[in-house]
Formats: sequence, structure tokens, C-alpha cells
Amino acid sequence: MVEEAGASLLEGRSVFRVELGEGGADHLVHVGQRAENGESSVVLGARWLIDASGRRRLLQQKLGLTEDSGHRHSAAWFRVERRLDVAELVPESEHRWHARDVDGRRWLSTNHLCGKGYWVWLIPLSTGYHSIGIVAGEEHHPSAQFARPESALAWLKIHEPVVYEYIRDTDLTDFMCLRRYAYTSKQAFSADLTGSTFQNTTLSRADLRTAQGAYLDPRTNKVKGAKIGAESAALLAASFGMKVASYDAAPTRARRAR
Repeated sequence: MVEEAGASLLEGRSVFRVELGEGGADHLVHVGQRAENGESSVVLGARWLIDASGRRRLLQQKLGLTEDSGHRHSAAWFRVERRLDVAELVPESEHRWHARDVDGRRWLSTNHLCGKGYWVWLIPLSTGYHSIGIVAGEEHHPSAQFARPESALAWLKIHEPVVYEYIRDTDLTDFMCLRRYAYTSKQAFSADLTGSTFQNTTLSRADLRTAQGAYLDPRTNKVKGAKIGAESAALLAASFGMKVASYDAAPTRARRAR
């Protein structure tokens, strides 16, 4: 799709260094590629640089722009090879609760179980697995309490015992834990818009100066996050378009480095 729009796409490569140009000089991006006969590298030069490297935050780290978000939350998540029907978690005697699920398909939605200082997500996947995630504030539930598969199960046994009973004999697949996942940036766009750097963020998708300028909460990964990302990307494209319209953009240059 991007190639059809006129962009060049380099796959199977990693960015390992960025040099920011000064005084109108191009930014230089050092890109490496592994091959059977060794590694090769390419240096790309460009007037504009948009960092979309995710949590690596290349530009944010390089420019010392990382800032404490004050959001002391951590998360752990995994998949189980079974369908987790939330209707089966609620006693049949709760008639009013079940009556609200008129077609018996509540399990197809992303469901959140909330308690003091935490929430647990239940997300059905097209593979037949169910994704389960724990998101909690460190002041109420230190991440050490659920940082490993066995401790996560023990935590669920205490705080969401019905879910625990439902999955206690099921293998936890692709377990991951991210401690204090939130971060932000002192700056998102370059102060010099004559052609400079942009920081792309998971939260806003239109910032400048780091692989991912700000990330606050997993809730932004779903519909709300997609909406914020789309709006921010549109703002970035509009800003870039207005600036490019004022001059002929310098051509991108590349040279092989042995």
C-alpha cells in the first residue's frame, strides 16, 4: 500500500543509529540488514525524520527527552487456548445481568473486570485463544505480585477467583510483563519546522522526536487509541504538507557502506 502511494519500503532491516543534521543538512539514518554472507548497511539521508520505532524511542533517548509520566502502573498478559465466556462467570441467579446479554454473545466483546487499583481484560482472539491481562497501580498491587505465570495465577486467585477457577488448569501462552509501562516526552515536535524530526507515539501517532513519544495506558490500544492515533497522524500529515508546499523537498540520498 505504501509503495503504491509512492513511498520506498525497506523490509528486514533495523535502524541502529541516527544523526540529526544541523544548519539545513540532511538527517542521516543508519540501517542494517543481516544476510547469509554477513551484514550490510545503508545510510539514508532526508530533510524530514519521523521516528516510529515504538518503545525503543530512538530519538527520545538520543535527545534526552524522556520524562516521568507519574503513571505508576504495570501490566502482565498471556493467552489461554480456550474460549472464556463471561456469562459462565456469573451465577445464573443473576437474572438481570444475564438479561442484558440478549443474544448470548457478550464474550465476543472486550470485557474488563475492575477492582481497587486494577483492571483485568478479557479479549477473544480469532485463533480461538483468549487474551487475559492484568493492569494495576504499583501503589496497590506491586508488579512483583504478578510478574511471572505462577504469581499471576496466584494474584488472580485472590482478586478474580472466578477467572482463576476457569483457567487454573490451562497453560498460559506467551506470558509477558511490562513494569511501569507509561512514559512521556518533554517534546514531541521539533522547534525547527523548516525540516526536522517528528516523534511518533503509540498514543498520539503524530509527535516528533522519539520512537514513541508518550504511552499512558493499554486502554489506548483499542478503539480510543486508534481514533487518537488517526487524528494525530492527520495533524502530522497536514503540518508536513503545508511546510513541503513552501519548497521543493530535497531528494532522499542513499549510499552503500561496506
